[in-house]
Amino acid sequence: MRLSVYRERDRRETVNNIARINHEIRPWLDVRARLENSAQAQRLGGLLRKAGALRVMVQELELWSLWPDRELGQEALARLAQEEPGVRWRSRVVEAADPARVWQEPFPEEVGEGLCLAPAWTGCPAGPQALVIDALIAFGGGDHPSTRLNLNLICQVCQREIPAGGWLADVGSGTGVLALALALKTGRRVVAVDPDPAAGRAMARNQALNPLAGPLTHFVRATHAALAGPLALAAANLPEPILRTAAGHLAARLLPGGWLLASGFRREAESGLAGYLAGLGLIPRLAQGSEGWSGLALQKGMA
Repeated sequence: MRLSVYRERDRRETVNNIARINHEIRPWLDVRARLENSAQAQRLGGLLRKAGALRVMVQELELWSLWPDRELGQEALARLAQEEPGVRWRSRVVEAADPARVWQEPFPEEVGEGLCLAPAWTGCPAGPQALVIDALIAFGGGDHPSTRLNLNLICQVCQREIPAGGWLADVGSGTGVLALALALKTGRRVVAVDPDPAAGRAMARNQALNPLAGPLTHFVRATHAALAGPLALAAANLPEPILRTAAGHLAARLLPGGWLLASGFRREAESGLAGYLAGLGLIPRLAQGSEGWSGLALQKGMA
């Protein structure tokens, strides 16, 4: 990560002069990462500047950098990936004359392996690996850490074996983002349950925005008690007390080898909740945390 200050200054002056005088269309490498804390964001931002990034911006926990040279940027990312193995870097190439316009282009955010998420207002299209979500007034736009944890768990568990023959369910669905992610990742039918009328309206909007996943999802205005099973997987992003209330019903209806993906609880509650769920026959397989929140992927034991 060592580049001469003079070399960096010359590079920036050259790029700015070219863009200003010729207004030519050229490729820019746009690199971003979502980090654990502001100190890490500031430290990595400084390293990116020293490595030759033309512009670096830290917005809360999101780190953005812009590179006039794709090879230089990719080399710097490769070095950082070795030094900071826990950071997930997202990059794309954008053609533009003005570097300021690059960051105005919508950039779907990766929320798990093979899954990106974009708010509807960005104008980004939905696709085989991308969901578009309009939150309206329901919970679950995809920006809350607990929602992101569950989406990431969905991506990981969908690479494992999910029992055939059972329903997939999104419990407390809100906007339906978890249901849509399950449908997109598995190609299977998903039922979404939520007692809030606003959730039904948001779900209908998001089904229409996501033509690949939307037709595979079905909304029911109800609580978890309406799920008769059998269930192959249930995703629940709910506060801890509601998770405890719903867990017994869900565990009883999961097929052997079925999954419960639980999020919505603080990190300090993880141990106690995991123990409670283990008592219901649910074995913890994956545990993740972000910004003080936790998520668990638990599997029902084989009969």
